[in-house]
Amino acid sequence: MLKMKDNNYINNIAAIRKKQGISQTQFANAIGVETSTISRIETGKSDPSAVTLFAIAKYLQVSVDDLYTMKTEEQIKNEREQEFFKRNIRYYVSTVENRKHY
Repeated sequence: MLKMKDNNYINNIAAIRKKQGISQTQFANAIGVETSTISRIETGKSDPSAVTLFAIAKYLQVSVDDLYTMKTEEQIKNEREQEFFKRNIRYYVSTVENRKHY
């Protein structure tokens, strides 16, 4: 089994599968594993073997790299929110700094 340091692939597998309208049972049958295996992979309780990982990518029609690098809609939303808050904090700090000079 591959030991994954980055759990991004976990979110991506589930998100891509769901976006394609594929149930865990359909997915498991298509790649030749038990439904419980898919559940454990998608919840991070189990890492897929290299063979399973390649089967997952092939069935979902993405590359293995995509499983690691694609961002889910939730991740994109979180990044936008973080950037929004960072900009507001920078603005606030600069406003406070500017007022010190008056």
